[in-house]
Amino acid sequence: MAIIGDRNIISVTHITASSYASRGSTSSWTEFNTNYRITVTPKRSDSLLLFDFNFIVQSSVEHILQSYRIYNVTDSVYLDNNGNLSNRNWVHGQSRGQYNGDNANTMHVMARYSPNSTSAKTYGLHHINAGGTTYIGYSNADGTSAVQWRHSPIITCYEIEDI
Repeated sequence: MAIIGDRNIISVTHITASSYASRGSTSSWTEFNTNYRITVTPKRSDSLLLFDFNFIVQSSVEHILQSYRIYNVTDSVYLDNNGNLSNRNWVHGQSRGQYNGDNANTMHVMARYSPNSTSAKTYGLHHINAGGTTYIGYSNADGTSAVQWRHSPIITCYEIEDI
């Protein structure tokens, strides 16, 4: 019996990032932090990889849009990129700052990829924003009140049959 629809899980690779990071405003796609990388070695060349970058994010500026894409560091390509959609960026996830600097968003940035190989490849998280500072894994302000927090991002890759 298949686990996901009519497809079976072949393998699962996951990491829990032991660090948190922040980035200032950026107008170009760049890697958020090299600690948010996962290396995957597929068991089959005809499999499909499903990625889930799970983290809590906060912005220091209200209403600033944060965009995320999963990037194949080894081959220098974005995953699941369906090309340039007129004047729009292709993204795997977005969040927006809320009404004050204490609000946070739980993110599941997801993508699929057919590696067509059993070679080890490394994948990371790219980011672009419109202003302010973006915090992954910790709140804008330190302290022990209910609005101040830390979190360990979790990155998972499921290798499944691509039938």
